[in-house]
Amino acid sequence: MKVYEKINQLMETEETCKEIADWAYKNKICPVMLGDALIVDVPCPAELDGIARDICDKNKCGFECLTEFLNSEFQVRSESDEGL
Repeated sequence: MKVYEKINQLMETEETCKEIADWAYKNKICPVMLGDALIVDVPCPAELDGIARDICDKNKCGFECLTEFLNSEFQVRSESDEGL
């Protein structure tokens, strides 16, 4: 599942990656701030923040980080993965 698909799941929407990116760009929302900007009934998964921080650090928080973030693979780490 891609990050933008997980965002749709959390928000109970069916937006395209481009629609989510356009909304974030328009509202000047960096991927690291996205979890706080989403209006959802459940907490955003910590994995979203980890993916965002890795991408923003790598790209020096440029505009390309949002597109890369939304198209990243979202995988929930299980407790058995913690030792890896």
